[in-house]
Parts: sequence; C-alpha cells; structure tokens
Amino acid sequence: MSSGYCGDQEGWGPTSPTGRIDLTPCFESTILSTLPACLAIVAFSYRSWTLHKDRQPHGLGRTQVIYWLGQSLMLVSTVALIVRAALSGSKDNYSPAEVLASASMAVSWIFAMGLNVFEHRYEIRSSTAIYSYYLVAIVAGSITIRTLSAFPSESSITLYYVYFASVILGFAVEAWPRGKTHVQQDSTASPYEKANIFSRYWFHYIQQLISDGYKRPLQSTDVQGMMPHRIKTKFSYSYLSDKWEAHLIKRAAKGKEPQLIKTILFAYGPQWVPVIIYRILASVLLFVAPELMNQLLSFTKSFSTNDPKPVALGIVLSFGMFLATILSAMMEGQYNQLVMNMGIEARTALISMIYRKALKLSPAAKQTQTPGEINNHMSVDAERWSQALPLTPFWFSVPLEICIALWLLYRQLGWASLAGLATIIATTPLQGWIATFFSKAKDAKLTAMDNRIRLVNEVLSGIKIVKLYGWESSFRNKIAVYRNRELSILRKMGIAFSFMTIMFSSMTLLIALVSFSIYATVGGPGFAPGDINSQTIFVSITLFGMLNRPIGMLSYILGETIGLIVATRRIQIYLLSEELSDDQIERSEELPKDPAQSVIEIKSGVFAWDKEGPEEETEKQMKVREKKEAKKHNLEAKEAKEAGLPVPTRAESVERNYEPTLKNITLSVNRGNLTAIVGRVGQGKTSLFNAMIGDMYKRHGTVRMSGRVAYAPQQTWIINATVKENITFGLPYEQEKYDRIVYAAGLGPDIDMLPAGDQTEIGERGIN
Repeated sequence: MSSGYCGDQEGWGPTSPTGRIDLTPCFESTILSTLPACLAIVAFSYRSWTLHKDRQPHGLGRTQVIYWLGQSLMLVSTVALIVRAALSGSKDNYSPAEVLASASMAVSWIFAMGLNVFEHRYEIRSSTAIYSYYLVAIVAGSITIRTLSAFPSESSITLYYVYFASVILGFAVEAWPRGKTHVQQDSTASPYEKANIFSRYWFHYIQQLISDGYKRPLQSTDVQGMMPHRIKTKFSYSYLSDKWEAHLIKRAAKGKEPQLIKTILFAYGPQWVPVIIYRILASVLLFVAPELMNQLLSFTKSFSTNDPKPVALGIVLSFGMFLATILSAMMEGQYNQLVMNMGIEARTALISMIYRKALKLSPAAKQTQTPGEINNHMSVDAERWSQALPLTPFWFSVPLEICIALWLLYRQLGWASLAGLATIIATTPLQGWIATFFSKAKDAKLTAMDNRIRLVNEVLSGIKIVKLYGWESSFRNKIAVYRNRELSILRKMGIAFSFMTIMFSSMTLLIALVSFSIYATVGGPGFAPGDINSQTIFVSITLFGMLNRPIGMLSYILGETIGLIVATRRIQIYLLSEELSDDQIERSEELPKDPAQSVIEIKSGVFAWDKEGPEEETEKQMKVREKKEAKKHNLEAKEAKEAGLPVPTRAESVERNYEPTLKNITLSVNRGNLTAIVGRVGQGKTSLFNAMIGDMYKRHGTVRMSGRVAYAPQQTWIINATVKENITFGLPYEQEKYDRIVYAAGLGPDIDMLPAGDQTEIGERGIN
C-alpha cells in the first residue's frame, strides 16, 4: 500500500514496525473495518430482499423496547462514525484509509437499521446478520482501541469510544432473551426457531428441557413443538416429492434415466452451503493448534538465546490455541446438528414417498414389489440417508485435512514428507477395488434379504396350508438357502472391512516411519542427515496423529457412501415402478340426484392382472422380458439345487397367464341398494371388487363410479391394542359417536362376551 492511502508513519504493515505486538492502523482500517462493513452492506441488502420476497409478516407486532433501543444505539454509532470521518478528513495529513473505514461503517449501520425494521416485521427472534456484525465490530473495535491508545495525539479517539460503547450496548440489546416478550409467547414456532444465533451455537435453547429432564422423567408434552418444521413429514414429503416429479419430467423430455440420488442432493442444495462451510472450518481450525504450538515452542526456545521474544507473544499464542479449540468444537457442533437434520428430513421424505407409492402400484408391479421388500425400503434403505448423509461432507474436508497435514509436515521435514504422499497415492487403486467390491456385495446382500423376507411372508400368510400338507421342511430349506447366502456375503464383507480397517489404521504409522527414516538419513540440505530436535519430533508426531483421523475416516465414509448409493438405487427402481392409471375409472365426487341412477356401472368390461400379452409387446420389451425371465429361472434353479428340491424347467419358472380374469362384465348398482356378489371360491368375486376400484388392468369397457368409496377386504386391520383403541384407531374418543358406531356395526353382544369388555387386549391377527 502507498503511504498516500495509509497516511501514517507505520504504512501498511500488517504488523507494526515499531516492535510492539500490534497491527498497523492502516491494516486495521482496511481489513478489520472497511472489508467487514462492505460485506455487511451486501449481506444486509440480500437479507432484506429475501425477507420481503419470501416471508409473510407474523402479525404479532414488535417488541417495542428492544426495537427502539436497538435503532437508537445504531443511530448513535452512525452519527459518531460520520463525525469521526469528517474530523479525520479535515486534517492536513489525514489517512484516506481511516476516513474510508469510518464512512463505510456508518453506511453499514444505516443498512442495519433498515434491516432491523424487516427483521421485527417478519421474524420473532434477533437478526442473525445484525448479531454477527455486532460480534465482528466488537472484536475489530477492541483491536482498534488498543492500537489507537498507542497514539496519544489522536483527536478522534473519543468519538471512537462513543461508537464502541454504543456497539457493546447494541449487542447486549440484540442478545437480550425474548422468551418473555409477547411476540414469542404468542408464537407457535419451535424453541430452535425462536433462539438467536448465540443460543443456537451454544445449544442454550434446550437448557430448560435438559433441566426438566434432570428433575423428572420427560413427557411427550415436554418435547412437543421442539421439532424444526423442515423435519416434519408434511413439509419434507411435499418438498422432495415436488423436486422428484419435476426431475422426472425434465429427464423424460431429454430421454435420460432419472437419478434419485442427484435429485435429493440438489434438493437440499441451499442447506449444503452452511454444512460444508462448518465442516471445512472445523477441519481447518484443528490444524491451527499444532501451528500455534510450533510457534509457542519457538517462543520458549528464544529464552535460551540472547534475544528473547516478548512475553505478550506467548500469552497471545496460548490464547489463540484455546480459542482455536473452542471454535473448532462450535463448528463441529453446528455441523452435526445441521447435517443430522438434513439426514432425518431426507429419511422422512423417502419413507413417505415409498408408502404413498405402495398405494398406487399396478398389479404387475405388486408381483415384483412385495410387502416385505417395501418394508425393507422404508426400514433399511431410507434409514441409510439418516446414517450416511452426515458423512457426505467429509468428502470435502478429508482431502483438505490430508493436504493441510502434508503441507505442515513438509514445512517440518522437507521433501522427506513426500514419502507419505507417495504412500497414499500407492494405496489409491486398492481403495477403488474395495469400493467396487463393497458396492456389489451390498447389492447382493440386500437382494438375498429381499428374497428371504418375501418367502417368509408367503410362508406365514399360508402357514395353515404349509402345515396341513407337511411342507415345513421344504420351505425351511428354501429359507435357509437365502439366509446362508446372506450370511456368506456378510462374512466376505466382514473380512474385506477388517482388511480395510487394518490397512487404513496402519497407514499413518507407515507414513511416519518412512518419513522419519528418510529425513534422518538424507532429509537435510544437500541430502545430508536432517536435524532431528525436540521441536521437530513433537510437532511432527502431533501432525502424524492428526493425519491419522482423515485417513482412518476414508474407510468408514467409503463404506457408508457405497451403502447409500446402493440403497438409493433400490429405492429409485421401486419409485419408477408402474403405477395405476387414473383413467381406469371415470370418477365423480358427487352422488347422482336421481335415486334411480346407478352409482357403480360397468359396461362390457374386460379385466386382467397382467397388462398385456407377449403378442402386444415391442421387440425391445420382449428382449427385456426374456432377459428377466432367464435370470429368474437361473436363480430358482440354483436355489432348488441348494435346497435339494427338483429343478424347475424354464417354462415352469416364467409361466404367466395373460388371459383376462374377467370378461364381458356388465354391472349396475343403484343408489341406496344393498348388493351382494355370490359365488364359489376362485370364481372372481375379489377380482370384481378390485376391478371396481381400479386395482386391475382394464383392457376393454368402461367403469363409472360416483361418490366416495370404502373398500374393506378380508385382510384384517387389527393392531395389538385394546378393542376400544382398535375402534378409535388414533382418533379422539367421543362417547356418543363411539356408541353409535358400535351399535351400527353390531359389536355390542360381542364386546359383552369379552372378559374385559372393550378394554380386552387384541393381538395383531385378532387373537384375544
């Protein structure tokens, strides 16, 4: 910087040339005042625009005392800075840097006053942007006051004291708890949404809950309203579902295959920004402590020389190590909370999407997507997102941590530290092979688990037939085949994971051994032996220990990421399954006014459980079908051979009946009529009901239905609870309505026969 811009005898600096431990006024004015002020102006403008554009006024009014006191203190700060800028500019040898700093800060506080108006209109908590700027202004002001005190002739220091005092008071007002104010008491927002940034960083907003939990067992009412709105299924499902539907339309227009994992990652794009920033800051701050420790060791070593360093430097270094550790823990805490919320949000959204998809599956899709597999998608695959998503940002921080550690090691050991880099590069192909193996193994394991659960569900649903014909051993053998295959894959994965863990755990020791050996032998100048002293050893060992963390994390995040990709691919296949067509039935929400008109009408209906026969397929569809049938036959033949059962022919494995189940159906049901469908077993009564509600493929004819429809099939909807709880089924209990329903259903005599009346506990299949 030129002396004209700085306008003082110390110049740009950044450190003072006079020997004192301080920054120059020019550097402080530019970096600590002007730069934050310019960034604040941009941030305040953007925040004001987003509040006005995206939010609705909460309509709860203002916290008058806090609002007007905050505005008044910001006005005092602005006036003090404007006067200081005018006085500084009137000097003969004035500093443009100082004038620019005062003017830019004055403008920033004017923008802060404008933002404060919007914040109180749209938010119920203190402004994060203004709160953060207060913190920056206090830190910068403390350093500036210390520097100005070294210049007794500074005439505008009094105005800076006024500014600094108003900033401290303004910070206290902005940080003042608002839980007792009418605005927050009248709001239904969660404690997290009411908390200011200080409370969020230190998790003070849950202190009351922790205190209550210490004094007594927590009740469900204690945690009511604690959940952020984004995690709630109502929001998370609609948000991700809309993104997925838009992605399907976009990819279909381009003729490309949809990608669910890409949709999820991009859907939470804005949330990734703070998460990645917190993750990187936490990683970088971890390495600040070793570097400051190196400087502290140099500081202590200087006392054995004739030129000891100032004691103040040691105090600053010690405080810096403490501050870096605290800040790293804060960043880690914020990262964990945000990324866990994202994982739960993705999980709840996916579970809801999977469940809603199950209600719309076509008959053909239900043949390949059994209830057991759907349950697996919700309990295993969707759960992967809450487990693996928190590790995804480590793909940004782990390489950065390795690079920083190697760079700091290079400063300590020179080119000898490159041996560590060579070791990491040499193991990269092995990591790629392990990743490929885990991807295939996890896919095979989940497929085996799906098959096992499907077979178990079939056996349990037909257990009477199985026991009647004595088929227990045959089905037990078939289930054992799937289970043994699953255990075999798990065993191979365990061996591979153990090898991977040992490899990554020992890599740090290997890097340290190779680096120290080379440094001690030829690591010095001119390939002479390197100088190994206590400082080099102590700092290097610390850095090697810190290098162990990211390298050790590689194996874990690699396995979890592969599991996430496999699970998402399985969910994607399920979500892309065929759905019921909306044009199967002509629906009308209103009942016909004429009682003689029909509410259900079928004309010349032809219905089938299969969409189309082979003769209706295209050549491409036929090839895909034949490939799937061949794969299915090979799998069933292998299973039968392992279970000691007869090997089925291909015709038996892929046999399908494409004939319509119902032909030439014409039916009319008038309003108010009670109609019974009577027939022997297997004559299509259930199929007819499924055709009415659109659960079968309509190959020909028309189906019209008016009003609302309730379908109660033979499958029981009974949960393990009391009779009364099964009747209310989660709804509030109303005595009059309850008695009316029991009477209408004719359950009165049955309930009277039970030993405890409607308080009798019922099993899941109606057992009592």
